[in-house]
Amino acid sequence: FGDIQICLPAMEGMHECYTNPKVKAKADAFNYDGNSILAYYVNDTIFKQIENIDQITFDDYFQIYVTNSLQNKKMEPAELNEMAELITNNFISENWDDLKKNIDKDLDYLTIGKPILIENYTPLEDVRSYVMIVKYQTELEEMLVVAIANIMRIKERLIWTAYYKNYEGDESIKKAKTANDFGVIQIMTANKE
Repeated sequence: FGDIQICLPAMEGMHECYTNPKVKAKADAFNYDGNSILAYYVNDTIFKQIENIDQITFDDYFQIYVTNSLQNKKMEPAELNEMAELITNNFISENWDDLKKNIDKDLDYLTIGKPILIENYTPLEDVRSYVMIVKYQTELEEMLVVAIANIMRIKERLIWTAYYKNYEGDESIKKAKTANDFGVIQIMTANKE
């Protein structure tokens, strides 16, 4: 990423496969202008079906990406905190217990593609994590996804990651946080200065 190298760690049960043309095309289709994807990890089940990737629904995957405008810009810990506060303030935030009651009554309570922040936390000193619930519309169904966005300060640069898990009750949020935190620790450990 500009003047630094980011180490992509091996993650147990996951396969980095952004160089696969089918995965790259699918990942790039959902990428925001101004960002670049560095890595895309899928679980064993998806990896075994990689050649049929257009016919499967993704679940349990992890993405590492960067904001191109921040290339070669050093960030101090205070700037990480400023960015974290900006992110927190830009999302609709709701108490999870209240949101869950509304979702259980009527899925139409959520707007498609508009994430709702249900928790933010600091798993490591240079990482800020944001747990969100997002409703997506596919050709076949509406579905809820637990999305966890992470902003990480690695080698004095801001690097982003996101972990996605289909929502299947409270347990899926716990599983998503565990998987996300495992990935974050692997990335931060692999990129120790």
